[in-house]
Amino acid sequence: AFETFGRYLDVDGDGIPYRTLPGSGMDPILYRGTGHNPMGVYSEKPEDYYNLMQRLRMKIDNARDHLPAPIIREEKECEVGIVFLGSMENSIQEIDDLLEATGIKVSQCRVRALPFHSDVEAFVRRHEVSIVLEINRDGQLYGILRRELPNDLVTKVHSVAYSDGMPPRARIYAERILATLEEVNQ
Repeated sequence: AFETFGRYLDVDGDGIPYRTLPGSGMDPILYRGTGHNPMGVYSEKPEDYYNLMQRLRMKIDNARDHLPAPIIREEKECEVGIVFLGSMENSIQEIDDLLEATGIKVSQCRVRALPFHSDVEAFVRRHEVSIVLEINRDGQLYGILRRELPNDLVTKVHSVAYSDGMPPRARIYAERILATLEEVNQ
């Protein structure tokens, strides 16, 4: 048994507090939102909120490399990297073939978890240009990646987000990638 128990007390420094323990004899407690201190006591103190946010950041950052790593297929020439989610899996090889027919060597990085595994950042760093390919209008994956990458890598990342309600068609995405690369190289 614990001598002291705090619902949000990070006893081992990894950002992840222990859960309440069934059968511990302690009364059930209802915790609300983020207004509490490490012991789970309601608090409106700015330092308690700040410390909680720092612990949550550490928890997320420490989780990165415990989550599934991306699936990477990399060319020797690291010119263009394509970052995508599994929803593009059935089209990505055809897109790759269409681009390679134009002489562009393309590496692939299939993201499998958020927050991004550190291998995603390393993939972007190794490539001259990285295209975030996604089936939507707004480029959510692109936005998340740009927020998580160090500033020196943000300019290497570009978005090809497209959706017309149909399954992804390789030719449309390949053409959009080529247009994006043309803009980048101007």
